Amino acid sequence: MKLQNGLIAIGGLEGEGKSSVCLKLANDLAKTENVLLISYQQYKEKLERLIENFDGSMSENLLIYTDFEYFGVGAFVELMQLLESNPISTVFIDNSDFLNKYDPWDTAYGDVDEFVNAMAFLASHFNIRLVFTVNIAQKTTITRKHPMLKDFNSSRHIANKCDQVLSIYRPFYYGFTEDANGEPINKNQIDIYDLKNKHHKTLVSPFQWIS
Repeated sequence: MKLQNGLIAIGGLEGEGKSSVCLKLANDLAKTENVLLISYQQYKEKLERLIENFDGSMSENLLIYTDFEYFGVGAFVELMQLLESNPISTVFIDNSDFLNKYDPWDTAYGDVDEFVNAMAFLASHFNIRLVFTVNIAQKTTITRKHPMLKDFNSSRHIANKCDQVLSIYRPFYYGFTEDANGEPINKNQIDIYDLKNKHHKTLVSPFQWIS
């Protein structure tokens, strides 16, 4: 499965492993291009240690910022200045749910809409790949094996303005220990669904999960 250029959303349940997926993808891409990772969840040294733990080393082309302000004019201008002064090809923002510094779990829809609009503008203006993570609300069930596009319901702009919408699904996270054939499920298995392009890939993650 290939990451497209443009705006990309990665969704999953809270604690399912979106941050770990972003770290792995960012470090892999940084082997051949300049990558910026903005994290609202961890401090820089911890992220560097996590990358070194599962990849052996952190690419010198990976820039990590953990002191960005919450989304607003100031953060938007700072990000624009970074992109203007550095030849960055891909930006990761983890986690877009931290948009409101007063109550990040009760964000008004308008804030998310504005964020998606702003990120779509940056992706187009600088001709880059811009990836952001988002929590989804819907938990899968026996009859519903993976998240769907409609679960990205914090903003309709996600489905309409993103060039790619990926959902992650970890069977072990949901308590499944066997597959449909009764075979044991690796606790590190992760399914990635490209919801707009109808692709699906199963991976076994070699890295430590962080929420």
